[in-house]
Amino acid sequence: MRSSLFLLLIAICLTVFARAQDLKTGVPVSYQLPTTGPLPQMYRVTLAIVDEKKPDWIISQFTAGVVRTVTAENGGKFSEIWNGLDDNFMPVPPGTYGLKGIYMPAAKWAVDGEPHSITPRYLTSADAWRTLPGESKTPIVVGDPVNSPLGDVDVGTNGVGVFCYQYLENARNFYMADFRKPINYDQATPGYSSGGAAGGKCVATDGITAWCSETEGFVFRTDGKPFGKEDGRYRKGVHQQEGQVTAMAAWRDEAAGRSFVYLAERGRLLKDPKRYSPLESTTEKVNQIIVLDGTTAERLAELAVTEPLGIVARWGDRLWVLHKDGPGFAVSVALLKAGLPEPGLKRVLSVPEGIEPSDLEVDSHGRLYLADAKANKVLQFSADGKLLHTFGKLVAQRSGSYDPETFMSPEKLACWRDAEGKDRLIVVERQGMDRVSEWSAHDGKLMREWLSAQTFANAGYAVDPRHPEQLYIQGHGGWLMRFHVNYETGEWKAEAVWPEVCTGRFNDQHFGFPHMIYHGDTRYLAWSRGDFIYREEGDRWLASAAILTEGTGKDRKRYIWHDENGDGQVQESEYLSHLTVQPQGTQRYWGDSWLEDMSLVAIQEGAADVWRLAPESFDSHGNPVYAPDGWKKLLTDPVLEARKQGTAIATFGGNEM
Repeated sequence: MRSSLFLLLIAICLTVFARAQDLKTGVPVSYQLPTTGPLPQMYRVTLAIVDEKKPDWIISQFTAGVVRTVTAENGGKFSEIWNGLDDNFMPVPPGTYGLKGIYMPAAKWAVDGEPHSITPRYLTSADAWRTLPGESKTPIVVGDPVNSPLGDVDVGTNGVGVFCYQYLENARNFYMADFRKPINYDQATPGYSSGGAAGGKCVATDGITAWCSETEGFVFRTDGKPFGKEDGRYRKGVHQQEGQVTAMAAWRDEAAGRSFVYLAERGRLLKDPKRYSPLESTTEKVNQIIVLDGTTAERLAELAVTEPLGIVARWGDRLWVLHKDGPGFAVSVALLKAGLPEPGLKRVLSVPEGIEPSDLEVDSHGRLYLADAKANKVLQFSADGKLLHTFGKLVAQRSGSYDPETFMSPEKLACWRDAEGKDRLIVVERQGMDRVSEWSAHDGKLMREWLSAQTFANAGYAVDPRHPEQLYIQGHGGWLMRFHVNYETGEWKAEAVWPEVCTGRFNDQHFGFPHMIYHGDTRYLAWSRGDFIYREEGDRWLASAAILTEGTGKDRKRYIWHDENGDGQVQESEYLSHLTVQPQGTQRYWGDSWLEDMSLVAIQEGAADVWRLAPESFDSHGNPVYAPDGWKKLLTDPVLEARKQGTAIATFGGNEM
């Protein structure tokens, strides 16, 4: 972060002594702020009452960061009132006291409209809708994602769509975006309050309104307006669904001015008061398509279908459904009349064996699209079921490189038609960087991509100290990713990905807060949450060293491990004989940190000590080697130790207390 204002606090150049005599009205304290420079000038002022003889001892900070504006009329003269109380809100004895103060220039920050003395200067963010460097616009995507990915994207026939994250708490979600515009800050709206329904895995829009199926088992309007007469957790006026909603669709009858919402429901939801989210029954199936009025949530129609997975009603003439069909899958169609399906489904495609689809889409020319995340492909079929095209260049991304024309587990689909009448396919990719990509339905070319906010930034990222433009962060599905960041333009570019790095044995110990360290010319990623290290070798990142945990509760044991044979895998023979003598309370969810010499520093919970585990050597593969008894006390906090011993003292008026 860079400050656009002064970083140093400047002492007010005056000395004031006040006698605390009248605690009812308080003691007025006058002071002078600078009048130099253009006026008016805003400042933030902090004043503290101190011991007259020992001014380092603060008795009361009675004015903290108040905003005062110097004008030609007031000449910079101000007065505050001290109530005669100390910082514990207790009356001080009568006497003479000193005053210390600091002030800093202040200005209103455009982000929140409040005066600040130190403000971060925005440079960039991993977000397709980021502002340009130096701009102070309100961010589009905000909230705590708790590492959750995008849930779904849908687009109306008018080219206006909605992006829905699976979870964004205490902020906004359900961002509407105009797909007819270039990808930039002006393409999207700030979204709506996430509220108690912090997100979902299925979303639908008619281009005006959007609806979402929340993971807690209800459907709601994303704009917060009532949609039904039932109540969900923390959100009133919702539609309580019967089964697990696997897909949603919406269509607006412009002539009638009416919208319809279609829900594909599979297994019955089983609610458990001990869980926030209900479970889907594996034995009791709902197996239906439900049609709801888009305004009132009134149930208008239902259609029986076996285990539906995808549903499309965008074009208003037919309802397409992807569903189970014996051991495989099929796509069937029902005609729509005034938004409601006519009885019976007609099969139009028997999905070829070996394809495991997760979603269905249909463009304006009747071409069908199936997402197959396992095969890392999207398949295009003609209206009569012939395979036309396969989207996705490679079978999988290659470690240490990045090919934008190769998917990262395509799972959700949407289509829209541009002003030239050409269809475009939208793909939500579930792994890696959580990308949304757009492809030409005509020739299969990649047209553009939306870089989603990187939701694993919740647990930090690592900057290469020798190449600060390279930034490493965990991706979805256990991926590791590297971005090239241009700090002048704010552009992020994916440079390399490593599938299945943040997985396996160490995933149980939680990845988080990576720190890049060099030993010679070899790069290491040391993770502060989980206490383990990876080593770069060629186009791979190999597990290098760690503190491993076996068992739980009283049977829990910790072992020092390093990769003796250099294969990047953990074998029991490499750690079972290395039981560590580790100070209790030093390996926690927060607080551990790696230093540049690859030593681990940990604060001991419930104690005043900080401990350090340093490598004794490096083996022939370049792995750091730690001794099981290598923990050494780094320091003891004298204040915490004094409090523990009951010997901590403070002085007041020259007297010890």
